[in-house]
Amino acid sequence: LHATRVTAMGQMSSAIAHELNQPLSAILAYAGAMQRLIESDDPPIADIREALGHTARDAARAGNIIRRLRGFVEKREPNRSMEQIAPMIADAISLASPGLASEGVRASVTVAPDLAPLFIDKVQIQQVLVNLIRNALEAMSEAEQPELKISVERDGENYVLVSVADNGQGIADEIAQQLFQPFATTKEQGMGMGLNICRTIIEAHEGRIWAEPGAPSVSGQRGAVFRFRLPL
Repeated sequence: LHATRVTAMGQMSSAIAHELNQPLSAILAYAGAMQRLIESDDPPIADIREALGHTARDAARAGNIIRRLRGFVEKREPNRSMEQIAPMIADAISLASPGLASEGVRASVTVAPDLAPLFIDKVQIQQVLVNLIRNALEAMSEAEQPELKISVERDGENYVLVSVADNGQGIADEIAQQLFQPFATTKEQGMGMGLNICRTIIEAHEGRIWAEPGAPSVSGQRGAVFRFRLPL
């Protein structure tokens, strides 16, 4: 589990660096502006106060990015606690692809209201989400209008169902039956362990994970939907 998180961190490093560059550049810009304002004959206190607020906001944003990455890659024993799924999805999207909008990907997240918290290991379930989201983005690398849809809903009385859908190239028939087996991959740089570890994590949480063809899109591509269910 830890090895795959470290590998994922390396692959995500350029996106993380890009995301960190934005708040850090803004902090430098605000600092320069405040310096010029302070040195003026009649410093505008209101403008300086506003710039300080923006600086603090962007510094907090950069810190949150670093904390999320550190928490994701941290090696530790499984630790279950009661967690809400919606904030975990938001963090997973930020980890998997911080520049999602700038990459032209339309992303939507739908979470059923009043879902009870899940008794889970937050880092491990987040690892599953990050892996599924990154796989979806890679599958849509050549899509004209890439679209990522994540939904969370009740599945009967005792389960929650999480779905990650894309409109990419879909799942090839020759790999469909081996998706969750070790070393099964169609990626040139892939280890073939990501989905296998996702299955290990979900089954350790008394759940199940599977894949389905997506609905046909305007372009004719069906894409894929990965789903996993966890007990409430």
